[in-house]
Amino acid sequence: MLKGTFYMIVLLLLSLFLGACGTEEAKEYEDDMVIERGPSVAYNIVKDEAIGNSQQREIHVSTFAYDEERYVEITRAVKDDYKKENLDAIQLHIYYPDHENNEVVGEKIAEAQIAYTEEGANQVGLEKTDSYQVKLIKGLKADRT
Repeated sequence: MLKGTFYMIVLLLLSLFLGACGTEEAKEYEDDMVIERGPSVAYNIVKDEAIGNSQQREIHVSTFAYDEERYVEITRAVKDDYKKENLDAIQLHIYYPDHENNEVVGEKIAEAQIAYTEEGANQVGLEKTDSYQVKLIKGLKADRT
């Protein structure tokens, strides 16, 4: 009995230790800027399409992220991931999954505009190139450049 309890405690401690090892955040280095991408910014691209014949894309993502800072991190990640695509701008729509109906896309929680070029900044209503803006659907807004 005591021996079995000892093994259970050892297994529990080992699983906690191994679980903690997997939560370390990865860091990406680009243009002397550190972007931290941890588990809190996980997202799935559910729709990615060109807007007409322009160099714009409309991207829809789904995430379990829960606050404004995470939406900013997702926007930065999408901005970096598409940087080499020679785009002018991206319209990004961020959704929370619909658990009740088992759907990947549920309530729209934020939207973002990303501009790479001057034309893109004009297209999405931003003042600067290589910038982005995140708007929460509740009316709050976070501007980042």
